[in-house]
Amino acid sequence: MMDNRAFYSCYRGFELSSKHFSKGRRCTKTSKWEGFYEPFCKRITCGYPGTVKNGYSIGNQYFYSDKISYKCFDGFSMIGGSTIICKEDGKWFPAKPKCVGVQCSLPKIRNGKIEIISEAAEDSLGVNRVDSDTQIRVKCFSNSTLKGENPVATCLEDGTWDNPNISCKFTASSQSNCPLHLILVAPENGYLDENSLNAMKNGTADFVEYKCRSGYSQVGVNISTCIVDGYWTEPNITCHAITCPSPPLFLNMVFKSKEPHKLTYQCQKGYKLVGNAVIQCTTLGRWSRLQGKCTWLPCGKPAISAGAKVTGNSYLYGDSLTITCPNGKSFKITCEKSRSWSENSGNNC
Repeated sequence: MMDNRAFYSCYRGFELSSKHFSKGRRCTKTSKWEGFYEPFCKRITCGYPGTVKNGYSIGNQYFYSDKISYKCFDGFSMIGGSTIICKEDGKWFPAKPKCVGVQCSLPKIRNGKIEIISEAAEDSLGVNRVDSDTQIRVKCFSNSTLKGENPVATCLEDGTWDNPNISCKFTASSQSNCPLHLILVAPENGYLDENSLNAMKNGTADFVEYKCRSGYSQVGVNISTCIVDGYWTEPNITCHAITCPSPPLFLNMVFKSKEPHKLTYQCQKGYKLVGNAVIQCTTLGRWSRLQGKCTWLPCGKPAISAGAKVTGNSYLYGDSLTITCPNGKSFKITCEKSRSWSENSGNNC
């Protein structure tokens, strides 16, 4: 009570029913407290966390300390932790996991290009990989012919193509003498592959290939082909620095060290690590899956004097027990980080 105002304080995980009284409740001149309804402390809610594509959730309580678990449908793998918890700031922690299905790498088509004609997933991981059931069509350049009869291939559920040998065969009779000095320069952070250049010079190929330097990923078509009118086709390649999103946070873990493409975690005080706590930024631009977790450090059942009684049944780090001696005297012991109970000199029975 201060300056005719009453101030309210809620326990952890609870908040006032009305933010209007967050700065106190005033006593009016009529000797009545302002407000028609009496304020109370309500449990903090995080709201519905949403679904995970290609997966489902377990749990329907969205208040402080409630947990929601996720599982992936058959044929999909989980990236991230399977359980999130509603925290006192009204947000779920950590971020929801992702369920990723089998994908196929786009084939490299020399003397032609690839056109995606159907795609089953809306959020494929990048232009160099597509989800299962995606169909592509190969279109050959004018100086080449399709090898086989079917220009269409479908990504299968095992990560392979149903038409794996689809390609464009170079037609030697249509070869033109494209000047080597007109070969287009490599993109930024990329280079011209020497092997493809030598093959072009000795007449065993009609294209040159571009590649990205270490630490960069290729996006687009990386081949320039000599076509019938003596010109080089424009390669549609860019080299993007391989980066991953903001470092993920994991339950009961903190960062131990951060490197450009590697993160190492350690457990918070009172926890021990089970498994590996290192993740790396992959060539797909996402963090690898964490292969470890942090568990509580138990102290075990305390040794007490004969006839003494123990009040409390949790032996985890930070928990306390009350010891009551036969003569009625009592004292508390606490589970410490060393996984032993605190010393209580002079308080023993």
